[in-house]
Amino acid sequence: MFSQFLRRLHQLEDMVLTGMFLLMLLLSVAQIVARNFGVAGLVWGDELARVLVLWVGLLGAMAAARTDKHLRIDLFTRLLKPVTRKFVVLTAQVGTALVSVVAAYGALTFVMDEYSYGSIAFAGVPTWVTMSVIPFALGVLALRYLVLAILTILTSATEIGR
Repeated sequence: MFSQFLRRLHQLEDMVLTGMFLLMLLLSVAQIVARNFGVAGLVWGDELARVLVLWVGLLGAMAAARTDKHLRIDLFTRLLKPVTRKFVVLTAQVGTALVSVVAAYGALTFVMDEYSYGSIAFAGVPTWVTMSVIPFALGVLALRYLVLAILTILTSATEIGR
């Protein structure tokens, strides 16, 4: 039951990520085409495209962390003995989770400051709304790397890094 819930949640996450990416792509193409025909395009189109780049990047990082597919330099870990490799991988996962927690806290403070300032990003959308993805995504990254660390602890050392 829980695995089915997770699968549906991951599908929803993938759909939102794909939708935002397509919107970003279509908006950017529309802005370029409009400019080539001498039309100004959407006044707030460039700002929305920049916000979508932020959202797509952070949601993509969340999706990559879901399956531990984030970028990593593992040239040397492949050469280590299984027990040492497990320790190195676990250390990296816990470190990533801790850095993500600290960054999420800082990002949350930033978003709360933006809320108190009441600034507008574009088309009447408050800046804090556009930036709210930062603490959310970093919090999810922290949670996912904590789960990955727990799974690493529960996994046999010979299975790590295969």
